[in-house]
Order: sequence, then C-alpha cells, then structure tokens
Amino acid sequence: MNYSPYPAGQYYQSVPPTRKGRSPVDVVVTVLLFAVLVLAALASFYVSLYFAMATDGCYSDSDCNEDLLGPAYAFAWGGIFVGFVGAIVGTVVAACTRIWMWIWPLLGTIVIVVTFLIGLSFADAVVSR
Repeated sequence: MNYSPYPAGQYYQSVPPTRKGRSPVDVVVTVLLFAVLVLAALASFYVSLYFAMATDGCYSDSDCNEDLLGPAYAFAWGGIFVGFVGAIVGTVVAACTRIWMWIWPLLGTIVIVVTFLIGLSFADAVVSR
C-alpha cells in the first residue's frame, strides 16, 4: 500500500514566507551613528571657521600662500555636504532594499572627518615654514 501524507488526495498550498521587519539593532545603531554624524559635521564646521587665522602671521614681506584657504574651505564644507547627502540617500536606499542601514551614516562620518583633515592640511600650508 502507498500511504500519502495528504488525506484524500488534498494538497496543501505553501504559505508565502512572512516578511521580516527591520532589525531593531540596525535602527538603533543607525540613529546613534546619525547623531555622531551631526556632531562630526558641527565640529568640522566650527573648527573650520578658524582656518582664516592661519593668515595672521602673513605680512607684506612674508611667504604666505593665502590662495590655499579656498581649497581648505571647499574640502571642509564640501565634505560636510557630501557626507550628509551620501548618508541620507544611502540610508533611504538601504531601507527600501532591506539591507543594513547603519553603514551609511558611518561612511558619511568618515567622509566628513577625512575631508576636514584634508582641508586642515591646506590651511596649515598657507604659512610656509
């Protein structure tokens, strides 16, 4: 005899897999990293306001290259913009595609810190030593 797992020839339809919700750890870490991103952006902007003080030692007879202040501000402030936009767009795309979101504010913070350090090196190069 052949025993069927289905009674009287009835077949059961498979239940579609339930859609899992977003991990609470991912959401919490993303929010915390966005707070770190905002703090890094504020610190970068605030400290970059002092880049102009690099020209305090420049007089008419000194060897100062004041043209480097433009790129210093461009890197510092441009990095803030790129870091924020990249983090926001990346997080929205990650939320829609259901992949990790926390990586994007982390990458945005790294962009802000690195571009600030590049801008700082330009500001430091204003005064030749």
